[in-house]
Amino acid sequence: MLGINYKRIESVSVGYKTDFQMYSMDFEEFLWARGYGDDVTADMLSHMLEGSPFSNLEHSLYYELFLDYCTLGGMPEVVRSYVEKGTFEGTLELQRQLVADYREDIQRYAEGVDKARITNVFDSIPAQLADMKIFLSRGMASQPEERLPPAGCCLLLRGRRVSGGSLDARLLV
Repeated sequence: MLGINYKRIESVSVGYKTDFQMYSMDFEEFLWARGYGDDVTADMLSHMLEGSPFSNLEHSLYYELFLDYCTLGGMPEVVRSYVEKGTFEGTLELQRQLVADYREDIQRYAEGVDKARITNVFDSIPAQLADMKIFLSRGMASQPEERLPPAGCCLLLRGRRVSGGSLDARLLV
């Protein structure tokens, strides 16, 4: 929000200040934070590119890791807390605090009608994510089963299970 109201800010910090652009962690970065090395991510990628199934043990492990990643949301502070404690304890509070901080920034820096518009957009994000559709690089096919990657997936498309093989990467949309 600071970027759109830069002129309104009377003083900008100088001196011993470093600005960082922070993004959510992707699944690979989440695995690194959990202590998994490049060898694991490279193996996962090769399985997906070759279309070869994971072993039952690999599948079970990667499935649980992916569910943990989805639960945490990939925000660095939340992931750090999870990794340090080894439990989800306190992560929901951190997630709620982040949302509260975003709301506070909107209220602090947005002006007039923009404040209401930005708040409406922010509030609509969960509903938009819940209504997300799957588009793969192959484009839209007439049947969901035709859109599965070669190794296959088990997808839940609005409550409908679509199975295509042993790779059981569930994407809830």
